[in-house]
Amino acid sequence: MDPAHIGRDDNFFDLGGTSLRSTELSLRIRDVFREHISPALIFKYPTLREQAEYLDSHNSFPMVHAFNTQGDKTPLIFIHTANAGSEAYVPLAAKLPPDQPFSSSRTPLGSIITGSRLYDWANQCS
Repeated sequence: MDPAHIGRDDNFFDLGGTSLRSTELSLRIRDVFREHISPALIFKYPTLREQAEYLDSHNSFPMVHAFNTQGDKTPLIFIHTANAGSEAYVPLAAKLPPDQPFSSSRTPLGSIITGSRLYDWANQCS
């Protein structure tokens, strides 16, 4: 499978995924995103969109956490490589003015996006 040609609604198994590959994918998601999705759940949620929705719904701080979407100022987007999650930014978010849009990512940027997918990722922040 060529990751550059996989869309968010492509079915893992239609692309040639197998039960063994679902185990590899599960481990890769754990290693890269520090999230757990079992191979059985990959069968239940075979598209990237479904997997992302599952992970977001089972985590109080999703990959992209929008602390504040209100305001006319240029949005602040914090991306970090530390082991802490977006919850590390709660104190900062509390000190920002209410008209300052602010989002964060709890995973290094390179693990979230590649190439032309930057626009899609940025849209999640707004």
